[in-house]
Amino acid sequence: IMMGTDVRNWALMSCFNVPDFTELLFQENFEESYQRHKQHLQLLSRGDSNIRWILKAPYHLPNLRELSKVYPDASIIHTHRDVVDTVTSTCSLYSVFRSTFSDEVDPALVGEQQVSVLSRWFNDAVAARKEIESNGIKVIDVYFKDMVSDTEGTLKKIYDKLDMNLSEEGLSAMTNWLGSNQRGKHGAHQYSAEEFNLNPEKVRDSMGAYLDAFWSA
Repeated sequence: IMMGTDVRNWALMSCFNVPDFTELLFQENFEESYQRHKQHLQLLSRGDSNIRWILKAPYHLPNLRELSKVYPDASIIHTHRDVVDTVTSTCSLYSVFRSTFSDEVDPALVGEQQVSVLSRWFNDAVAARKEIESNGIKVIDVYFKDMVSDTEGTLKKIYDKLDMNLSEEGLSAMTNWLGSNQRGKHGAHQYSAEEFNLNPEKVRDSMGAYLDAFWSA
């Protein structure tokens, strides 16, 4: 929401069919937007320099360079999931969002647009990662499959990489919460690639640079 105060907002494409606007965002420099974003956080911090903000949004991925210039002391957790699942899940979510604002939503068009946008985001992130890490930004890779199969171990890895102490009390609180909120507790998110005319092989081909960098092992 804070990234939308000057309309440089990737989230708009989730609610509206605006391909020309989306293409325009690829040409934009988001550094000014992040400066404003930082001012918002400073206002919310109310002068307390000890606050550590945790910001979760996929829309930061295409602008890692600008983010790192404004937040040179940031640490980034880069999450990874099977790209076909990621694209399909995003298509399903966007279709629901768009149905709120439009009487007609074309699933195939949503699929086409998401492959186009996400492939550019993911592939460009490979080069952006090299640049920002060379400038001292700490980036931690977290794979969805590891978070699911070994949640405690993955949490410990994140805290260790961030040089933060994970207390027994904190870990116990997390595991207790997870135990009471198992995946699917409120129902499963049902979707399929076919709904959005997605060809899994073509989706993977479009993200070759990203897959080579983070999934080749």
